[in-house]
Amino acid sequence: ETTYEWGYKIKNDFLYSPQMQSAPKRWREKLSRSGATGAFHRWNVVLFIMSGNKQKDSLIRVLKAGEANIYTTLSTRKDITHVLTNKTILNQGKLKHLFGTPCYPIRYLETYLLEEKNVKYEQESREAMVDMQFDEMKNALIKHIYYQQAMLSKYTQIGQKMECNKELENASCSRGNKILEELVNDHFLPIAITEFFSGKDSIPPAKLIHSLLEYILQGNSDPTLSVQFFHIMYTLLEHNPPWKSPSMLRYYLEILQCPVCKNGTWSLMETLVRSCLYHNNICHSVMDPKTTDVDRTFHKKLLTFVMNLFEAEVLALTRRLYEGSDSHNPLVMPQTVVLNTFWLGNDSVLFNKQINILIDWIIYSYREKYRTIDVFKHKTSELLNAVLGAVVEYWIISGFIMDRNMLPSVADDLASYIAISCDDFSYEELKVFISSIPSLWLEMFVAEAVFKNLYFQNSTLLSNELLSLQKMVSCYLPTLQAGMCEKGKMPKEKKKKIGQWPCSESQRALLMLSGDKQNQAKVLPDVPVQTK
Repeated sequence: ETTYEWGYKIKNDFLYSPQMQSAPKRWREKLSRSGATGAFHRWNVVLFIMSGNKQKDSLIRVLKAGEANIYTTLSTRKDITHVLTNKTILNQGKLKHLFGTPCYPIRYLETYLLEEKNVKYEQESREAMVDMQFDEMKNALIKHIYYQQAMLSKYTQIGQKMECNKELENASCSRGNKILEELVNDHFLPIAITEFFSGKDSIPPAKLIHSLLEYILQGNSDPTLSVQFFHIMYTLLEHNPPWKSPSMLRYYLEILQCPVCKNGTWSLMETLVRSCLYHNNICHSVMDPKTTDVDRTFHKKLLTFVMNLFEAEVLALTRRLYEGSDSHNPLVMPQTVVLNTFWLGNDSVLFNKQINILIDWIIYSYREKYRTIDVFKHKTSELLNAVLGAVVEYWIISGFIMDRNMLPSVADDLASYIAISCDDFSYEELKVFISSIPSLWLEMFVAEAVFKNLYFQNSTLLSNELLSLQKMVSCYLPTLQAGMCEKGKMPKEKKKKIGQWPCSESQRALLMLSGDKQNQAKVLPDVPVQTK
């Protein structure tokens, strides 16, 4: 190291003579002229040191001066010859077995450069190492032979043998996952994430997701880790969605739960919602029981990911229905994360305990939205509304796929409960609430349920015919106008010029509900009568 060597700058008033001070320089120049290799020639080194360590820069400088090649990850194509670490708690033999490379402490450089070599000791150590490596290779070969024979005996046909060879190939590629799991076990989360991003595998081990999620949920608010976590999750959803295969669905159900409690996706959702709406603590004890705004922001982002996952599953089901990929109508509901979150194996009825709790959250959040200016709670209410919309769309589209009519349970049970729950809303609040429902089916049925409640308040009998424009104009609209005149909640508006209605029936129902364009009903064209 030219600029760091002793005597690089000659000092006249120094204890040693100028000739003595220039000795290292003359020795270095002599070595350069002789063409001698560096002390670390042909070393391929990975520094297993946490970032921010003051020793790291000096070690890199020394190794490069000795002509060593330094790599950032273990997954490089080069053969790693040395792994250097400053962690004394690590099991060196365990790491050597894992990486297939000798792992040394930092002080090994001192021993390698300065201590005298004992030739006999080194020879004995080398022979012992060769014997140990031979035994390890023999055991690994025996295990491989028996494993291959067992796999090949399981499959007798030619096509099944090809599948067996594929499984053997996948088994040989699991070394990267073992490295990640060892890094996670030793609490090297940043290094594990870097190692994962540098590899080719797009599916992280469930243990990595659980450890990262547990670390953040414990109150360790690190913006970098949070960004990396969601980058992993959204990349996973893009390239390996849960509808790709049954094994991927099981993988999502495993990672989308509290890593401590492990009670399923619904339990995780309850924890996130109670933190965002009620500022409650998470489901298990943490080191700092006080939940901060940063923690709640992460909880909301995680809830947003769950909502995006539900919507992606509904979109995939819609595409499946459109393409007609099912040759025959299945008898069971399509297996999704939505199904395993809200129905937990019992999909006989739509309106169960989980759906009831979800609606109560939504009604509470919208009451808070009308009474407070808390933007965070406003966003949470929109998220919960989107989740309910995705759940209802899944239920209805699954019915179409199974060739079953699932709409009555939405109209009779779900929409009626929502209409009763928001009975204390004003007309303007009802308009805003119903307009915010993302599912057009649910939006229409809730609007009709509100009309029915207004109709029944006047003790008037209502026919059982299906919802139609004629029914809204002849039955619901007069009742709505009468109820509004009695309560005096909405002022009369000036007449407007009538034109065509460029909106759907559900939107027209909302216009009637809010009192806008009431006079249009008087000039609507007659509903055509069906002739027999």
